[in-house]
Amino acid sequence: MSFYNHELPRGSPNAAIPLLVQVRMANFDVRRVLIDTGASCDIMYTGLFKTLQLTDSNLAPYLDTELYGFNGSSTKPWGYVELLVTFGEGDGAKTLRISFLVINCSSLYNCIIGRTGLAQLGAACSTAHLKLVSCGQ
Repeated sequence: MSFYNHELPRGSPNAAIPLLVQVRMANFDVRRVLIDTGASCDIMYTGLFKTLQLTDSNLAPYLDTELYGFNGSSTKPWGYVELLVTFGEGDGAKTLRISFLVINCSSLYNCIIGRTGLAQLGAACSTAHLKLVSCGQ
């Protein structure tokens, strides 16, 4: 069982603090990655997409309808980008190929790891303990 890097915000009870981790993707250390068990897919915001120096050629088309709720109105995703994402360091590190839906709106977070990414990772999270724990898959 290994623990993945997490960021510890200060000054609030744990139940009020989002679970944030740091990961490695596209040769960048990416902070402010939200772990959200309520999200049905993995989301990358366009700010991170640009920071990682990705281009339209990295995108697979999004062919579904617009999404609602990300910025208070509907938004059409740019598409999907698939990247290798490394959680943890050293012997406890695990690298996965994650497909992110790229959304053009502002956010406090760089990306969201939702239920699909967590299932691939084989991890359990506890916001009460501010931990993301590998379950040994």
